[in-house]
Amino acid sequence: SDARLALVQQSLAQFIDLQKEQQRTLCHFLNFLHANLTGTELPLQGWQRESQPIAPQSLQTRAAPPTPPRGVVLATVPPAPVLPNQILAASGPATQSAPIVQNAPVRPDAPASKADNMVPLPSVSSPPAAKAGRGLAPTEQFKADLLRAVSERTGYPEEMLDLDALMEADLGIDSIKRIEVFSALKDQHNLLEGRDEEAVIEELSGLKTLNEIIAWYDRLHESRLETKEGGIPSPKKSQTPPPVSPVETAESRPIAYEPVDPVRCYALKPVPAPWNGTVTGYCDLPMLLLGPASEITETFRQALADEGYTVWRIVPGQETISLEAGLFEVDFASPHAAEKLRTLVANTGKAPGGLINVLGAATPDDSLCRKTDPARILFLTLKALGSNLEEGVPAGGGWLVNVTAMDGQFGLGRSGTFSVGGAGTHGVAKSAAREWPQLRLKCVDLQPAALSPAQWAENLLMELHCGDSAPEVGFTSSGRWRLELKPYDSEGGLSGPELEPGAVILATGGAQGITGDIVKFMAQRYPVRFILVGRTPLPEEEAESTRHIADPGELRQFLIGKLRAQSDGKVKPAEVEAELKRILKTRELRGNLAFLRENGVEVEYHAVDVRNAEVFGQLIDHIYARLGRIDGVLHGAGIIEDKLIRDKSEASFDAVYHTKVVPALTLARKLRFDSLKFLVFFSSVAGRFGNVGQCDYSAANEVLNKLADRLSVEYPNVHTVSINWGPWDSGMVNDELRRLYATRHIHLIPVATGTNRFVETLGHPPGQAPELVITASLDSIAAVTRTTRSREHLPYEETRTNSLDRSVANTEGVSY
Repeated sequence: SDARLALVQQSLAQFIDLQKEQQRTLCHFLNFLHANLTGTELPLQGWQRESQPIAPQSLQTRAAPPTPPRGVVLATVPPAPVLPNQILAASGPATQSAPIVQNAPVRPDAPASKADNMVPLPSVSSPPAAKAGRGLAPTEQFKADLLRAVSERTGYPEEMLDLDALMEADLGIDSIKRIEVFSALKDQHNLLEGRDEEAVIEELSGLKTLNEIIAWYDRLHESRLETKEGGIPSPKKSQTPPPVSPVETAESRPIAYEPVDPVRCYALKPVPAPWNGTVTGYCDLPMLLLGPASEITETFRQALADEGYTVWRIVPGQETISLEAGLFEVDFASPHAAEKLRTLVANTGKAPGGLINVLGAATPDDSLCRKTDPARILFLTLKALGSNLEEGVPAGGGWLVNVTAMDGQFGLGRSGTFSVGGAGTHGVAKSAAREWPQLRLKCVDLQPAALSPAQWAENLLMELHCGDSAPEVGFTSSGRWRLELKPYDSEGGLSGPELEPGAVILATGGAQGITGDIVKFMAQRYPVRFILVGRTPLPEEEAESTRHIADPGELRQFLIGKLRAQSDGKVKPAEVEAELKRILKTRELRGNLAFLRENGVEVEYHAVDVRNAEVFGQLIDHIYARLGRIDGVLHGAGIIEDKLIRDKSEASFDAVYHTKVVPALTLARKLRFDSLKFLVFFSSVAGRFGNVGQCDYSAANEVLNKLADRLSVEYPNVHTVSINWGPWDSGMVNDELRRLYATRHIHLIPVATGTNRFVETLGHPPGQAPELVITASLDSIAAVTRTTRSREHLPYEETRTNSLDRSVANTEGVSY
């Protein structure tokens, strides 16, 4: 099958990558020995620096391996590196060469190898600073290697890489490429030396230009020099090669030996979670209570005060001002609201011990996508105070508690309808806990009808002192609950929905990405009419000058020359990349529309901004007036603009959040559910687990999840479901992402498997499981997105966030 062939090809590619990694490891090892014995370093050639694994593809199309440079002899497939037998004593001058034997283990008592099996190590004089800097090359050498690595991974020549240009906005260096560049340089330049890799990546993530990275390296170089001169480092450590990091080990390990990880479907279900009785300590730092002036907020404040907590309140209002000691009014609709709030709290001279957000407990749906949206307000509050909250961890603080009032089971209780106005706050909170991994996260859902505000406060206090690690906990009149993913696979498969000829299917984002893949799959099975809605205007035929260039790399080089000619040689890589993406996107759109027509189905395409509720609503009304029906809906529209909370702008949050939430609410308001057969929201595992850099995307997907839960109760005849997709091997998942996923043992969803799973989902009876997760490698994905809790009184069995969290790439309708 295609899936097995792809697996074999990927496995062989990973095996070859392992051989290349062994070559690189051996070269670094020899370089280390030479540097320690002679005081000089070998000038690594480009083929030795290169750490980018071969993309999984047919081996018949692979280029021949590069010819090794003179001075080093390596077999085509070397064995594991072994200690060379012949190394001359380092007592001679620095220019003395040291013959070594390559590629064969030698007994200690064996005679010296013949001269034709030895090669001299070239000697290059090294500046004194490089010798004293504990293996760090001079800054100029790092600068040259940095530019080369960036050029190799972006496809842009070094002369186009302006050192003072913004890496993302001007140079097109996204988070994935940053990680790849760092991985290529960290061992070569000994960037870690005992430091945690994640801490270094976090440090580098705040740098905006290549010059800032170079300056960072220069400071590191100088600090190593000072440390060396002060005699602090131990001789033993300086004589030991830097160990291979866990990430490097994972990258070197071929996944061919792992069993095939099938794509599975899971249903999110509430399960009983009795309190285990463990009681933890209190926090002496002030607790921030975010919420309006209401009975709920006052009850919470009084309960916390009675327990001995110092409570500061943050109240949304018309201006940003400190009304009295411990009471802050904030106009979250005003520009720079986060900065103003940060100043108010800083002026107190104290660090907060935690944030309890109760905005989501009493927020109607009509606040969604407005300035008063509780998800937006929580984002701005964390943008202002997230780092301050983490600083309170040593004193027993660091709490992030997010409270909603759906049904006590996060909308899954099926006990009646509820407000989804605060649902997005859970996505923001879960993502914040990934970005500030020391935060103590609790998402709490309370049953509004059966529990009084006093009982709500009692349950909240219990969670503050509970040693249970469950991050999502609900309370109903029948007890305490947590969420669990249960297998929901069908035995023997399902036939999918029943659609008669002439049925009308509406799809947002449906001309591209995985939604486009599913639409094409359905077109081959059902004689229906598709109405596709997207942001991209219907393109004209592609220009003759680029039409024949299929390879994206070749197309990029062509565009560089073209744009240079049009701008007197001055062009930014980001401008080239934007034009490249536009061409590729319109190609996909034209190709998908042509495919549908070739398969004999009727198809319409409407270029509509679905964030405009009025315009999108008018389109839905027009479809009913003209065709008299809409039988099924796929809501797959979505965009991403990955940024850490501290760096994300309000406009960026709104753009990502509104693109998913506004059309979902419009569909809920405009569709005629009495005749509708199915409504499918394309959500993401980023909504289920949260994700670094995607607080807005996670929040939007959580709204879709809970809206599906509610609509399935309101309209039990309609199969309403929100699918939290794992990563597909499709759309914008490029070779860089494939490599990063492979190193974390995360298998992608093949297109054929994903489309079959989608159809099977609609074969289940409606209402059984409105919130699903479909993915391979669920354990690996969950481990990647979990965070470490270091305190003994919170026994989380979780792992630290890693660089994959910062390497998110998405298509419309799917993300990770």
